[in-house]
Amino acid sequence: MTETPEKECPLRVKRLIVRFLCLGVALALSPQVTVAQSFWERTDLASLSLGSPLSDRTRAVSLDSYLLSTGAYESFAPLYGTGRRTIRALFRTDIGAKTEGLWGFATPESAPSYDLSAGLSLGLTHRIDIDENRSVTLMVLFRLGEWLSEDSCTADYGAIGGAREVNCRLSGSPLPPEETLDYLWEERTPDWGLIRFAYTIRF
Repeated sequence: MTETPEKECPLRVKRLIVRFLCLGVALALSPQVTVAQSFWERTDLASLSLGSPLSDRTRAVSLDSYLLSTGAYESFAPLYGTGRRTIRALFRTDIGAKTEGLWGFATPESAPSYDLSAGLSLGLTHRIDIDENRSVTLMVLFRLGEWLSEDSCTADYGAIGGAREVNCRLSGSPLPPEETLDYLWEERTPDWGLIRFAYTIRF
């Protein structure tokens, strides 16, 4: 079994987030930003998507099925299906001639067997010109929240074991019901932190 990550961000990550946000505030107050331009005039939608890595995982389970004690198969859809998947939106706001602030959100998602919390995205992009034809762009983005928590359910194993608490997804696996509880989802989004460099040559 893989070890689940701690919910608390490492101290060094928290410090990096704070320093990066302070840099963004300083640049936002820089004289380079035209005062006449409103916040929304300097803001564009960078991306909009339905679903996320964790949302896609739960959706895949909802399309599967499990074995009942009668030998029949039952869909996971009532336990893991949801009509309201998470929506991710990311915006970029000009805060300098070469710097953009990144910010956004992710809506929550839930079904009878799991909860996916809402999220907040914060980051910056900064371009460094090497010469008139070449530049390097650094992007740093952090996603806070978007935690997936899974609940157990009660399964009827008939004459073999009766009603037992079990991980719903693994109720039909060879594992004993009590061992399946060790595999309940309890994790943050895998793309919680992103650092990207882009080298550009203009012809």
